[in-house]
Amino acid sequence: MINDLLPSDAQTWTYVDDTNLAEVIPKDGVSHIQSAVDSFVRWSRSTMLQLNVDKCKELTSDFKRIRQPFIPISIYNKDLDYVTKVNILGLNISNNLL
Repeated sequence: MINDLLPSDAQTWTYVDDTNLAEVIPKDGVSHIQSAVDSFVRWSRSTMLQLNVDKCKELTSDFKRIRQPFIPISIYNKDLDYVTKVNILGLNISNNLL
């Protein structure tokens, strides 16, 4: 049911009912992740698959000396919770990659 989920502005990893979106932003680049999230939300509505916004989280890894401020990602006008680590299929990932 998720084979047609292909947001053009982000990399996508899916497994069963778990989907992750990611992007790499070059130095002085602009984030397009909100556009990818909006595309994902439109897709979930059109396929009548309910999105659990409370389970959606935002994790940012930024290793530049001068960190770039990012606008929070939102779904249905609700900013996603920012986390410093996540567990994806048993793999722990932290924002500093340690």
